[in-house]
Amino acid sequence: VDRALVGALDTALRRPGSTWTTAADALGRALVPADLVQGAAHLIVVPDGPLGAVPFDALRVDGAALVDRVPTSVLPTAALLQLAPPATDGGWRAPWARQLVAFGDPLPGADTWQVAGTAPRLAASAAEVRAVAAALGGAHQVFLGAGNQKRALVEALTTPPPVLHLATHAVADLAAGEQSRLLFSPAADGPVESLFLREVY
Repeated sequence: VDRALVGALDTALRRPGSTWTTAADALGRALVPADLVQGAAHLIVVPDGPLGAVPFDALRVDGAALVDRVPTSVLPTAALLQLAPPATDGGWRAPWARQLVAFGDPLPGADTWQVAGTAPRLAASAAEVRAVAAALGGAHQVFLGAGNQKRALVEALTTPPPVLHLATHAVADLAAGEQSRLLFSPAADGPVESLFLREVY
């Protein structure tokens, strides 16, 4: 794939009102054959090199955005496929069983891994988290604002919930993939807390 196609889509998406669909069509034709999507239930992408910067959901296939054609997941490594839990039909769950753990509305703070980098507040993400909780029903744990802490996530995942929703900042480091990280609210007026990709592994 010509790297110029990747750069063209990136540039177009950063310009509001631009004709980004032209770039998305071109890169979609180069990366996603139409017959691959036809009838597919789920598309799993493990990008390599410069393809790590491609927003696959935004690619267009046969005139439609990929996100409208098939559910798409992007994994940093194919090794994660081995960790996937066995498929289940969901089944019946007690109404008091925990259905969701969600994090959002991170407080602003300095990102020590970026020069002069400050992660702003994502106030609208609190409404997003509440909407997800209301839609799923069942018991849930919600961590917003100062509660949006890395340690809370680590503790919550000792018993993984059926649904984990993260509406917080993330940084993709394309030069050193394992330095990519999720950002959580700062603890005691310090810098924001980071959960690195290597920790996720």
